[in-house]
Amino acid sequence: MKITLPNGYAPRDVGQAQAMHYFDAGGLRGVYCWPRRFGKDLTFLHQTAKAAHQRIGMYLHTLPNHKQARKVIWDGIDNDGRRIIDTVFPRELRESQNETEMKIKFKNGSLWQLVGSDYYDSVVGANPVGLAMSEAAISDPRAWDYFRPMLAANGGWAAFFSTPRGMNWFYRLMKYAKTDPLWDWSHLGVADTKHIPQHVLDDERRQMPEELYRQEYDCDFSAANVGSVFGRYI
Repeated sequence: MKITLPNGYAPRDVGQAQAMHYFDAGGLRGVYCWPRRFGKDLTFLHQTAKAAHQRIGMYLHTLPNHKQARKVIWDGIDNDGRRIIDTVFPRELRESQNETEMKIKFKNGSLWQLVGSDYYDSVVGANPVGLAMSEAAISDPRAWDYFRPMLAANGGWAAFFSTPRGMNWFYRLMKYAKTDPLWDWSHLGVADTKHIPQHVLDDERRQMPEELYRQEYDCDFSAANVGSVFGRYI
């Protein structure tokens, strides 16, 4: 059997394909602020699948916490009713998998594991050569501080992707990426991605607080936290 990676995945020209091309070309650091339902996790899961078969090593995909990592990715089902990890990492490529540790070992020797950023030090002794940090804006920034020396030493890559949550550490990371020519970055809203029909967005806007809409769909870092006193007027 011949399997081509990414397996059955066609990235959108705006944002997704550009990010994948960057890492394909040897890029090492990227920050991506994209709107809801734009396939952030899928993009970097498929990118990791490629990377794991180009360089043997350990690859980590983190979400804010362990429970969320299991729910969203490990047990996640795509729109066609298929298990996400089965489409991204075809079973024919796997030697084994550990349900408890949410870890997959590939036949070529590479390892991939899901980790909660709140338990970043649970993989003590690991030497990841690739890190995909999902929902980075609400993840523990200490996870990046923990893994960055390892990636710096072994020449590994790191991708950070999220929707905004105010001007926190993810915002500062995006600001830094825009000043460093060695870093890749992408800051897109639904007006750029056009992945959701306008009538759906109009309905969402009618039902959601304005601050939440701007945060989730416009990717506006300056949107006030929902419920904050006078936030929308500041």
